[in-house]
Amino acid sequence: MDPGLCITHCTDYLFKFVALSNGSECRCGKSKSLQGFTKVNDTNCNITCVGNSSYICGGAKSYIIYDAETSLPSHKPPNITINEKLAIINNLKNDDLYLGCIKESPYCNQRMFNGTSQNLPNMTIDKCIEICEQNNFKYVGLEIGTQCFCTNNYNNVNQLDISECSSNCGGNNSQICGGPLAISVY
Repeated sequence: MDPGLCITHCTDYLFKFVALSNGSECRCGKSKSLQGFTKVNDTNCNITCVGNSSYICGGAKSYIIYDAETSLPSHKPPNITINEKLAIINNLKNDDLYLGCIKESPYCNQRMFNGTSQNLPNMTIDKCIEICEQNNFKYVGLEIGTQCFCTNNYNNVNQLDISECSSNCGGNNSQICGGPLAISVY
């Protein structure tokens, strides 16, 4: 996650404002949404973006706010080369546990994986598998680098190209943990 990715996501759904927090959480809102925020000192926004530490993505209890229509930040490359990213994605095809990349619903009440979920800045594939196994779930879904979802059933009708799941895992840059509205399924 980085501000540009969050802004692109929010403008796709016609939202005017973007709020980033905790290194990986992207929220979209309209102008009335700003009324719910209180301005705090900028030093409270001190967590680098998961998967692209060139940017700051808010703080533990603080949001960095962007006007999605006017403030698309210039792109800074992530801490991994494109060749390294392509090698990681190609290796997924050889992973027996990997079941594919599926489209996630943008609506909270229509999530593809409706069991246990956790958002951890240091998420890895193994950590998510452990979370789901501890809660007796069969399938593991990772989204946008830090989010882990579990379920016993899922529908792969919304299969995406493997390249849509391209977010590095927060806890291991050499792993892929989904993408924006894209779930890596194991």
